Parts: sequence; structure tokens; C-alpha cells
Amino acid sequence: MLLVQVVDLNVGELQMYGTVNWLNASDDLGKMKKGTELLTLLFIFKTGVVLMAQERVKGKRKPRVRSALHKA
Repeated sequence: MLLVQVVDLNVGELQMYGTVNWLNASDDLGKMKKGTELLTLLFIFKTGVVLMAQERVKGKRKPRVRSALHKA
């Protein structure tokens, strides 16, 4: 059972983010459709953690979006 709590998160408090491998995803999400894979993103803020999971068809990848951090 997932515990969900509503929290206001500020992008300025984002500490780290990236893709992760959710090893026991089927325990919480159930069975996945055949021929799909799970894309999981993790965002770590000072006041909370956000885990986003998206099921997508294997082999069909969208072009990666590149971003850069620029200092003023």
C-alpha cells in the first residue's frame, strides 16, 4: 500500500533528479503489459521525494531532450 501525502514543493528546493531502476515496482504497480518497460524518474527536494513511473512500449524511444545549466 502506498502512502500519499500532499506537500507543496518548490523547484528552488530541488536537490537532485535522475532516472532510477525500480526493482520491486510490480509489488506496488501490479503486472505490466507484455512488451512494455517502466521509465522511472526520481526527484529529491529538501522537503520531500517524488517518484514518477511511466509505462512505455519497448524499443520506441523519443528523442532525448538536452538541457544545460547556465549561471548568470
